[in-house]
Amino acid sequence: MHEESFDVRMGADGEPVFFDPRGRCIPSVPETRFRGNAFALMTLDRRAGVDVSAETCIPAWCGERMDDDLVVAGLLELET
Repeated sequence: MHEESFDVRMGADGEPVFFDPRGRCIPSVPETRFRGNAFALMTLDRRAGVDVSAETCIPAWCGERMDDDLVVAGLLELET
């Protein structure tokens, strides 16, 4: 499956079981996505001071080519 020889098989319970290239089972992890009431989530966000709106994910990028030197310099600044 995919690259690097990962494998997936159906378990006895009908759920997929994933294996790494050495054949070791990759354990399942808990679901981290919110699957409940969206209005309750919005209320929790507001109470926590999180302001999520339609403009939240609008980037300030207009499609121009990335300046790799500038990005690396910025990342190096974060390390110091």
